[in-house]
Amino acid sequence: MGGGALQNNFPGHTCIHFIGSTTHGSGKADLSHQLMIIKATGKLQAYIQSLQPKDTVKALLLSLKNRDHQVANHLALTQLTYQDIENIDALKWEIKSSSQNEEEASVNVSFKLYIKDIGPIERKVHFTLQRNKVLQQWVVDPSPILCTLSME
Repeated sequence: MGGGALQNNFPGHTCIHFIGSTTHGSGKADLSHQLMIIKATGKLQAYIQSLQPKDTVKALLLSLKNRDHQVANHLALTQLTYQDIENIDALKWEIKSSSQNEEEASVNVSFKLYIKDIGPIERKVHFTLQRNKVLQQWVVDPSPILCTLSME
């Protein structure tokens, strides 16, 4: 079901999104929806291979926010399980800066992580990425956010 009810005397709604679809609220394409559409079309790996480091971190954070360990595992340096991320209620972030060379990159992020039964935790973290030459994509070390989750 969609996140908000329309003002039409009907309690709730269902949204169907396609590539380039926009949301009711912003009128813009939502990367979270787009990522799920790409996953559903079977083109996730090709999409991930096209991402630059900042967008790889955004996609990882979206997959964690959506508690989708399968997508996260396409992006992360280490494998995640659902149990690693099941207590995430919400996640908001802002990318502050990034740098990269041909084999490594770093992305600085401020985030607010909402954890079930605990509440919000704010952090400024540094994600490191490596270029996986076999997969021809960037992979993110998820430990900054996993360490925050394990502090619960």
